[in-house]
Amino acid sequence: MSTYVIGDIHGCLDGLNKLLETICYDANDDTLFFLGDLINKGPDSTGVLAWIMQQKNCHAVLGNHDLYILHSIINNFNSLNTTARTFIKKPDAIDWLLQLPLLIEQDDYLFCHAGIHPKWSDSDIKNILKLQNDIISATNLKKFYSQPSWQRAPEYDNHFFIMAVLTEMRFLNRIDFSLEQGSADNMPNDPNKVAWFDITETNYTQKHIFFGHWARLSTIENNHATCLDGGYVYGRKLLCQRLDDGKLYSITNQEQKT
Repeated sequence: MSTYVIGDIHGCLDGLNKLLETICYDANDDTLFFLGDLINKGPDSTGVLAWIMQQKNCHAVLGNHDLYILHSIINNFNSLNTTARTFIKKPDAIDWLLQLPLLIEQDDYLFCHAGIHPKWSDSDIKNILKLQNDIISATNLKKFYSQPSWQRAPEYDNHFFIMAVLTEMRFLNRIDFSLEQGSADNMPNDPNKVAWFDITETNYTQKHIFFGHWARLSTIENNHATCLDGGYVYGRKLLCQRLDDGKLYSITNQEQKT
């Protein structure tokens, strides 16, 4: 009986199956936590969701790609991408995605897609956990992409800011901790920007944070955060960590190359 945390799948069902074989996944006894971006970009997003939906011990948070597909469908865009067009024919999968949270708390861990803002205390996080259904309402999903995340003021109780932090955040402004736009390679090489997990002087949660979203980082681990986005859909690795002993598993994508 083990608990595993899995990084960004991006619709790569074959990769997920290979990873499950590698960890000797037991559907009856093991528990899985997925860090968002379950769908989009890869070849079989509906297959990934169909498999997860059938499992009794799987938990997942929404990532920015999951949100964007829902946003596109809710807005009835004429120019839907391939993934969104596929999901229009799968209302049960849409409904399942819509009920997913942005954040999961389990014992001493937090699971999210992009990260936890360093100005959020444990009390703030508890409040977000309680209000998640309101935060990711259909109304908010419909309007979320009307403004880039890095243009949103750092209003810590604003629903759109919370959504942006949990699904899109990478860099923060060193002065006011507002969200900053990513760079071409999404590496922390601008002196005016800092990776959110490198800010330690604020009222930070004491729980360990697992996140994905940042494929250029692949794996990073410090005292309070672990990234598990290995960029599998880009031809790199699908990452997974067993919580029981911290063992890291990975499989390499031999088919897709950047």
